[in-house]
Amino acid sequence: MPYAEVNGVRLYYDRAGSGEPELLFVPGWCCDHTAFEPQFDYFRNSHAVTALDLRGVGKSDGPEEGYSIPELTDDVAALCAEVGIEKPVVVGHSLGGMIAVELGARYSSLPRALVLVDPGPIDPLPDTPRFFAASQIGLRVRTARRSAATTFTTWVRAMRDWRVGSSITCAPSHRRSPPRSSTA
Repeated sequence: MPYAEVNGVRLYYDRAGSGEPELLFVPGWCCDHTAFEPQFDYFRNSHAVTALDLRGVGKSDGPEEGYSIPELTDDVAALCAEVGIEKPVVVGHSLGGMIAVELGARYSSLPRALVLVDPGPIDPLPDTPRFFAASQIGLRVRTARRSAATTFTTWVRAMRDWRVGSSITCAPSHRRSPPRSSTA
């Protein structure tokens, strides 16, 4: 089983295929690397693909600390460095989308592009909007409509299949929940 030792934890990842650009699938909260299994299996035929278990989920270590967006982002960046993933298209779902935005802001030379699938609320750190404001690339948010999706037919079909026939397995492989805040 492939593991990367990063930031004091062992992160599990699955990697397959070949071809550019590489796709890096970052799952949402409580989801493991299998959350993007239909896309992983489909795109491995034409691209290098990597899916990971974030710390505390699936087959990765579950330390007591390190679950903030910046810390999880540092884990993803370190995994890329350790495994040799260069310029991936980072596909993040929910929490993974929030991590992808932080990755684009703090490690701007790492991702080729960001694909955000139902990202959680994006409440960027102060440096994030400053980076995007100063960036030559900038941050563009696009809404894809079905009639305009012909350019993205392959991706749209894979996403449709995922949404309609989804077999997202989030909760079963979850090992540890972040601590609950106490209410007075």
